[in-house]
Amino acid sequence: MNTYQGNANVEAGIYFNRAAWKFESMEEAGRLPGTVADTYMRVPALALLVAGPILGLVYALFLPFIGFAMLGALIVRKLGHLAEETGAATARVMAPAWQPARAFLARRRTTKPAPAAPVAPVSTEPWVAEAKDEIARRGHDVD
Repeated sequence: MNTYQGNANVEAGIYFNRAAWKFESMEEAGRLPGTVADTYMRVPALALLVAGPILGLVYALFLPFIGFAMLGALIVRKLGHLAEETGAATARVMAPAWQPARAFLARRRTTKPAPAAPVAPVSTEPWVAEAKDEIARRGHDVD
């Protein structure tokens, strides 16, 4: 097989770029794409006719295994995230609640706090006063 550099004048045919693993089809004579650093090999048409069905068969055979490998990778990734979250939650629970800035020197409170008196909401809407008057007029307790 002949090798050619990128940007070289070649005749019509199929050329394979080894670095990019890419086929280039030249329908008529002209320059190959790429730079001088790219290396192309001319591929005979007979070789493609033989290799095409073989590559298709390999693809069809290994496609289910690729699916199983992707499923396995997904399961391993999810289990890794689960283990990471479980470890972080365990560390949070097991860590002491140490607060050095707080000091509780007395064992109990010396005085009990006074219970807060319930505060009724005061409304400034005029319909509220009218409703209270109507309820009082009918003889019911307003408060």
